[in-house]
Amino acid sequence: MTGLEIWLLAIGLAMDCFAVSIASGIILKRTQWRPMLVMALAFGLFQALMPFIGWMFAKTFSHLIESVDHWIAFAILAFLGGRMILESFKDEDCRQTFNPASPKVVFTMAIATSIDALAIGISFALLGINNYTEILSYPYHRIRIIRHVAHWPLLRYQMWLWMCTEIKGGIMGRHHSSRYRIKNIDRTSILTIISIGSSNKKTEKRMKTKKSFLWLAFLILATIWILARRNQKAEFNTASGFVFGTVYKIAYQHDADLKPEIEAELKRFDQSLSPFNDSSVISRINRNEELVTDSFFQTCFNRSMEISRETKGAFDITIAPLANAWGFGFKKCAFPDSLMIDSLLQITGYEKVKLENGKVVKQDPRVMLSCSAVAKGYSVDVIARLLDRKGIKNYMVDIGGEVVVKGKNATGDLWRIGINKPYDDSLAVKQDIQVVLNLTDLGMATSGNYRNYYYKDGKKYAHTIDPRTGYPVQHSILSSTVIAEDCMTADALATSFMVMGLEEAEKFCKANPMIDAYFIYSGENGEFKTYYTDGMKRYMPDAK
Repeated sequence: MTGLEIWLLAIGLAMDCFAVSIASGIILKRTQWRPMLVMALAFGLFQALMPFIGWMFAKTFSHLIESVDHWIAFAILAFLGGRMILESFKDEDCRQTFNPASPKVVFTMAIATSIDALAIGISFALLGINNYTEILSYPYHRIRIIRHVAHWPLLRYQMWLWMCTEIKGGIMGRHHSSRYRIKNIDRTSILTIISIGSSNKKTEKRMKTKKSFLWLAFLILATIWILARRNQKAEFNTASGFVFGTVYKIAYQHDADLKPEIEAELKRFDQSLSPFNDSSVISRINRNEELVTDSFFQTCFNRSMEISRETKGAFDITIAPLANAWGFGFKKCAFPDSLMIDSLLQITGYEKVKLENGKVVKQDPRVMLSCSAVAKGYSVDVIARLLDRKGIKNYMVDIGGEVVVKGKNATGDLWRIGINKPYDDSLAVKQDIQVVLNLTDLGMATSGNYRNYYYKDGKKYAHTIDPRTGYPVQHSILSSTVIAEDCMTADALATSFMVMGLEEAEKFCKANPMIDAYFIYSGENGEFKTYYTDGMKRYMPDAK
């Protein structure tokens, strides 16, 4: 969230506090510093606490009422709106004993005026902010609050009802009072209305009552219409094509064709991280051009460095020279010998490169980067965030087998994603399924040596290269599938486990129980065997 968005949101939420403060100042009639400071402190404290409370509540329980949340909002707000309108044309004297200097009164008003801030906190959780610190600083996932709030029905209905009832309350207030007086017309926001004028004529009262009921009827009917439109489920659209040397398929529940926007975003991503694009950021870095990198590159680089440290070098984006030497990179080289491998290892290692002020700093200019083991998963996350910004709650993004799913599929069930059996099949003709996983709100990536490989002198050379040794891996593990909160992490770890081998990968998963992994490996007789973490069982309905 940008600083401007924070300020706009803060000012908007503070308007009811401002109104109450004006009314309190009128009542006090003279400057009194103590009640002024107490009121400012109390209002500020609760305006800060209520968003956090709303975020915690919604983050914990929103999934339980997601299917009926809009009807709950309608019932509550319709009741409050109706009560406010009915109270607005009562003839009782609206003057009440009201002491702004009383701490009890001040704290009551502070709580009441911060109810809208509570709603904003709820919206943060429903918009997918998982870390509350993202609300206080620029988030990892950029969120445009004003645009997103328009897609959240609770706030939309709230703004609609409050706007209508406040206008009606102000109109009726002009006919209720013959002198300056304070009237509480909104028990939710405790807004204070000061108005002049009155009339006690029976005919005027009848007209006033009739108009009020008409206003209430219009309000309820309009709100029902909004709810009815909200309940009209959009059809699932699909977008497919060819990108990054592979195919992509995206299914999403939306009433518009988003393929042009999706492909525009993928093009921007390619311009940053594709080593096959001579004008991309990473290609220019490999040519040692002086430039400030973009956000795509910086995010990918920083996360890659973290995973390199976590895996103790099993994952490494400086592997480009080795990948090129073995024929799996963006440049073709002669088949390497041991002397060449030893030489290339001197310019390989994630410790030999860093990012300073957006610029890549190399220890050796011969160091080259390749994000091929993580960029595809990251591109899936990028498209998922695009769909999130559109307010889409149900989608699947699949780019070359790396997947992010959210919500439910077209039949209302969890997304079903299959893991292929690792047959040696460079043409991807065989698509037999090993296991089907039921997933939602997660990223999944699979790495294996059964698609990209070649034979030389009767020996198989697969594309997974150990950056620690410089040679293609020769482990029993055939495919590695990882489930994580984001696809970039899943993609990088899936590659790391292929490098580690089964035994080392098992130890890593046991030391990190938050990681869910599924391995297919070759038995002594060449048969397929499996190992999966305990956490994977929740996604496998047939698992014992």
